[in-house]
Amino acid sequence: MGQTTVRFKPISEWKWSVKNDRLVVSLQDELGQKFYCKTHFIYSSLSNPPMPEQDFCIADAQLLEIYKEGFAEIRLNEGSCLDLGINAVACARFVSCTSSMTRYFIPHRNNVYFKTGDVVSLYAPNGEICDCVVLDEIDRDNKTSLMIVNPSFQTYDGRILSIGNKLRVDPGVINKFREMRTTRYA
Repeated sequence: MGQTTVRFKPISEWKWSVKNDRLVVSLQDELGQKFYCKTHFIYSSLSNPPMPEQDFCIADAQLLEIYKEGFAEIRLNEGSCLDLGINAVACARFVSCTSSMTRYFIPHRNNVYFKTGDVVSLYAPNGEICDCVVLDEIDRDNKTSLMIVNPSFQTYDGRILSIGNKLRVDPGVINKFREMRTTRYA
């Protein structure tokens, strides 16, 4: 049997919502059927949460397309691109992060420019790789805001970070996606 592809187009029926204290997006497909896309975010812990049933606005839809394109470039399937894209929009819009996490990652010498939506990798001294999507290229403190897309990442001091966590780092620790994947650091 063939698979059916569900097509979603951002329309006025897309809303930010809350289900069991989770931030969700209620979506409607081209046939009018409603779906809920659950994010990795606890509604009550968001720094600037949307109002329940707040419209998924044009700016949200534009960001979603940018993030989906970045995930598609690393060959993720359409469903994963949509899921991670919605989480990236939520992270960019509703999660705050004040401290820099640069100290957990190895600087590199490449002068590479990354744009919003690019999927990138950060390398820890122990060889662990932290994959992220660029949320904001450069903020007022010359830091880049990222959202982790790894299921789990442990820092050298034992902190566990996971998908949906927001990081701020110096651009000098950001690498192209899996650029140094075969290199181990001692």
